[in-house]
Amino acid sequence: MASNWYYEENGDRQGPVDSKTLKQLAGNGTIKSTTPVWREGMKDWVKAGSVKGLLPKQNEQKPLRESTDSANDGVLQSIKGWYEATWLSKRPLPFQIAAWLFCWHFIIVWYFITKPATSNDPGTDNQRASGAPVVKRLLLGGASFVVIAIGISTVATIVSLRGANAVVNEGDRLWDEGNETAAISEYQKVVDDHLPLVSSERRSRVYSRLIDHYATNGDEQKAKSVFERTINPAELEPQTDLGRQLVETWMAGQITADFFPFNAGTKRHYATNTYAFGPEIQSRVEWQFQNDNTIRTTTINEFVVGGGNLPASLGSDRTIHFRTDNGFIETGESSEYSNGIVWSPVLKLGVSQGDEWERRYQNGVVQSYRVDAFDTREVNESIDGGGSVECVVIEMRMTAPIGPETIVESVYAEGVGRIREDAWIVENGQRTMTRSEIMMPLLQE
Repeated sequence: MASNWYYEENGDRQGPVDSKTLKQLAGNGTIKSTTPVWREGMKDWVKAGSVKGLLPKQNEQKPLRESTDSANDGVLQSIKGWYEATWLSKRPLPFQIAAWLFCWHFIIVWYFITKPATSNDPGTDNQRASGAPVVKRLLLGGASFVVIAIGISTVATIVSLRGANAVVNEGDRLWDEGNETAAISEYQKVVDDHLPLVSSERRSRVYSRLIDHYATNGDEQKAKSVFERTINPAELEPQTDLGRQLVETWMAGQITADFFPFNAGTKRHYATNTYAFGPEIQSRVEWQFQNDNTIRTTTINEFVVGGGNLPASLGSDRTIHFRTDNGFIETGESSEYSNGIVWSPVLKLGVSQGDEWERRYQNGVVQSYRVDAFDTREVNESIDGGGSVECVVIEMRMTAPIGPETIVESVYAEGVGRIREDAWIVENGQRTMTRSEIMMPLLQE
């Protein structure tokens, strides 16, 4: 708890007192659970009972009634505690249901395999020995499992969505009525019960109000736990000075969506040096951000350094798809080796220096990402006003079943996007640069 607390006694405002004195007053009974208290940064006076750690814990008298029910309750609570500590309990409800169905499927299959043959079984003992009935049962069991899992997961998703929105609606209603404590209790369910199905706008409102509430009530640790569960910290909009200050502190050194802003209708120019095709080739490529969440790249000019003929097209004219999905900012391109778009998780929201993530593909390719550093760099004044901006350096290592390892180092500037990218191949432990790209001011049209 912070210092400079005030409290009411017999209708008179008392204070300021420090947190230690406030707790002593609560211990001797001067401050009760219903006593209004307030400190600087709090939006309104709150009851002392809602301030965590202020009032002494009361000795609760255990009920005298004991029966076999209490023993059963203990077992159930133990099972519940074990399950809540598992990885599965942290997943969305549809995933949990599908996982349990998957486990039960093996039990059903085991039963059919070990079930003794009866006169009702199709075929003869020779057919059973050949495995035909077993295979048939396995296929039927597998097909049934898939159908049931998809059906129940779909229903569970719809139920979860409605349940999540109902929780937020109830919290909003209580908040509008001025019952902040009850509203916070509802909002907390969005965090505790893992309800990610609400819209980003509602999620931002819920998480921001939770952070404001816990921060102004002196529970910074709980406010931070809410922040850490936020899918995109850049969405947060706390309304209190203390809430905003804490969020800004926690976001320092973390990747947000501002490091790769997608602004439809804007352009970026990059000067690129390519070394992978023999002679060094210099080119200027224009990125055009489209309304359909794509980036159209066009080569404005290119030439061989020192003169000479250009090799075959470098493929700079292409369409890059953009999306934010499940906590990642991803870019993707259509591939001749796949039926759809191949997505790469170029940035992971909320991570800090040293954090890693990876993406594995069906063709055996693995992309491993690591946050190398956060630093401050100067950007040309003709690019979004220029000046010193916070940057993050991402290293991506790509390995494939055939061919050398590729290393790509990308620099993203907050509020600007990617300002530099260098690429190498690694053969026999030696790095050879294949490409260097840097953002440039737009050419005058």
